[in-house]
Amino acid sequence: MNLRMVVVGIVFLGVFSPGCKSQDAPTLEAFVGYSYVGVRPVDTGLGNFSLNGGDVQGALRLSKWFSGVADFGVYATGHQASSTIGIDIHGTAMSYLFGPRISYRRWSRFTPFGQVLFGVAHAGPGIFATTSSQNRFALSAGGGIDFRVKEHIAVRPIAIDYLRTRFNEQNDGMLIQNNIRYSTGIVFRF
Repeated sequence: MNLRMVVVGIVFLGVFSPGCKSQDAPTLEAFVGYSYVGVRPVDTGLGNFSLNGGDVQGALRLSKWFSGVADFGVYATGHQASSTIGIDIHGTAMSYLFGPRISYRRWSRFTPFGQVLFGVAHAGPGIFATTSSQNRFALSAGGGIDFRVKEHIAVRPIAIDYLRTRFNEQNDGMLIQNNIRYSTGIVFRF
């Protein structure tokens, strides 16, 4: 046997073996799903209304329990009259949120998690009966559960978040909205 081949083989194993070790959970997750946001404006003239849309999340696992999450959502509502004084609520809203997630990875079939995300929410004109679009700070706190279907695919039947925004309502100044967001969809694990 050639000494040069043995040395090359040892170097090859030394360089590439750490990347081949087994992992007990995926290091990257991508979620795609439907989201419903129950909006609760402070201004009583607007009444409560709903937004429907989609949510995309990317999670990078940094340890067995801890992940960094990026969450992007787009929501819309058609022309719907507010329940109290007949104001038309219409337009789109978006959210760009980032933060930590804690996952309890004790079981192989399901994984409950909790997360706190911070970022920016955007409301187009008409959402809160205003004449211009708005970009404001947003906070989301909540959790959900993932059920593994196959090795790299899971189903998220429900994730519930408290979504706090602070938009102008009917041009009355910034008010805090305490919203609830429900999401469901598919998780791809890499």
